Amino acid sequence: MYVAVENENLLGFICIYLDQDSELGTLIENLHVDKEMKGKGIGKALLKHATRIMQEEASHSGAYLEVLKQNISAKHFYDYMGGKPILCQQWQAPEGSLVDELVYGWTSTALILER
Repeated sequence: MYVAVENENLLGFICIYLDQDSELGTLIENLHVDKEMKGKGIGKALLKHATRIMQEEASHSGAYLEVLKQNISAKHFYDYMGGKPILCQQWQAPEGSLVDELVYGWTSTALILER
């Protein structure tokens, strides 16, 4: 896990699992930015930092994540960062409901660093 902190305030964090999937590569499990800090480049900086770690330590060049289908701002961000929706599926939320989500993927993490 990698965090963005300023003056002891947590601005955001990202968590990755290297080579989680043999076909898709590294799982980006969480990428969160404080709602007051969105649009200031923190998510982009965290994703790029994690990408450099992936390139140094992962054996697979790809990456992927799951995002709720209704999370329009996150989907726009992942589109901007070169991700492509590759699968639509349902996730069972902790309280038992089924939620539509998209799997976004990057065939190469180099695509992220180009943004």
